[in-house]
Amino acid sequence: MQWFEEDMESGMETWHCGTSDESDRSTETVNSKREEIKMVESCSEKMVQVITNAALEKTIIKTIKSVGVNGYTLFDVRGDGESGFQSGQLEGETNILFMIVVSNSLYQPLVEALDAFTRKGHHMIVFSSDVDVMTPSKFQK
Repeated sequence: MQWFEEDMESGMETWHCGTSDESDRSTETVNSKREEIKMVESCSEKMVQVITNAALEKTIIKTIKSVGVNGYTLFDVRGDGESGFQSGQLEGETNILFMIVVSNSLYQPLVEALDAFTRKGHHMIVFSSDVDVMTPSKFQK
């Protein structure tokens, strides 16, 4: 059996081998301070990804800003799905992808605002996931 103890004040590690019987125990003390592990500061947020027709770009931007979203990332995308292949070659066949990271408090108002587009018949796919953000200062007020 082997176990170790650490003296937090001195940083000394003591390794014990054998049984709990004092006569059958050997002890080795290691004089090494443990390195401090620096944890990267992060915060938990929600990421909402929206794929829709490029014709809705300005309207979506206006909508997400109206619920309090400060920023987003936007991509031109193409792919194949329920509405057929979207090549991006012809106007009206161009899709865009919004990546929006929001606090938990903005998540529900945002997805409700986006849901209004699908209820009106617009082709839109909305994905959401929990994410850890490594730059929490961008989300803390």
